[in-house]
Amino acid sequence: MGQVEPRCVFLGDGECEVEFVDGERMRLKSGKVAGPGEVSPLHLLAASALACTVMNAGHALEKEGIEAEVTGEARAEKDERRNVVCSIDIVIRVKPEGDVDPEEVERVARKGAAKCVITRTLGPVIVDVDVEVV
Repeated sequence: MGQVEPRCVFLGDGECEVEFVDGERMRLKSGKVAGPGEVSPLHLLAASALACTVMNAGHALEKEGIEAEVTGEARAEKDERRNVVCSIDIVIRVKPEGDVDPEEVERVARKGAAKCVITRTLGPVIVDVDVEVV
C-alpha cells in the first residue's frame, strides 16, 4: 500500500467524520472539546506512531526467528501555547520466549522499530523510541 485516501467531513462543534476507502468511518473530536472515550487527531497520531513502531519491531524479530511478545505504550505531549506536538515518547517492551540473548533481541527490535514510516516522517526531534527487554 503506497497511498491512502481518506475523506473527511466537518460536522460542526469541533467534530468531523473520516471515511476510508473500504467504507470504514471514524468520528474525531478536536482536542479542545474531546471528552473521555472520544478520539482526537492527537490520539490518532500517537497511536499510529506506536502501532507502526511495535509492528516493525515485531516483524523484525519474526524475520530473525525470535519468538516474543511485543507490546508498547506512547505518550504524546502538545504545547498548547504554540499549538504543536512537541514530543511522542514510545516504549516498546519485548518479552522473548526461550533462551535468547537479550542484547540481540534489543538490537533486532530497535532496528525494526527504526523502520517505522510514521516516526521516520516525524523525525527524532519529536519521537523518542526506547526498547526494553523484559
